[in-house]
Amino acid sequence: MADGFVKIDIDDAAFQKALSKAPAKVKSLIKDGMEQSALLVQNQAKINAPFITGNLRRSITSEIKPLSAKIGTDVIYAKIQEFGGTIRPKAGKYLTFKVNGRWVRTTMSRIPAYKGKGYLRPALESNRDKITEIFANKLKLILA
Repeated sequence: MADGFVKIDIDDAAFQKALSKAPAKVKSLIKDGMEQSALLVQNQAKINAPFITGNLRRSITSEIKPLSAKIGTDVIYAKIQEFGGTIRPKAGKYLTFKVNGRWVRTTMSRIPAYKGKGYLRPALESNRDKITEIFANKLKLILA
């Protein structure tokens, strides 16, 4: 998650080996479950994300593979919104910005994670039960 994404994956070698020999219907159902799960988390992350211009929310996407899904954004400030951190000047000695109509100069600024816990991780956590249910339903279809 260090790169600003959350991931849903089936990381079991035995399962992956068995799946490689499975019929197309089974592979399709698992991929379906991964897509449904990713969209669930992606939509919740968009709801959770801070909103000023809407750029961060619009940039949240998912990359889906047969056994994994990656949900996140490549917006440059997304990582600091998710984890918090310290901003230091790249050029010069000071950061200069406006706070409540006053110009401030400082050598660094500490930014807390959005709402103290980010927006992507809570989206995944709040949907764990639904993701489990999605895959349980896919398993029932496979076994039917």
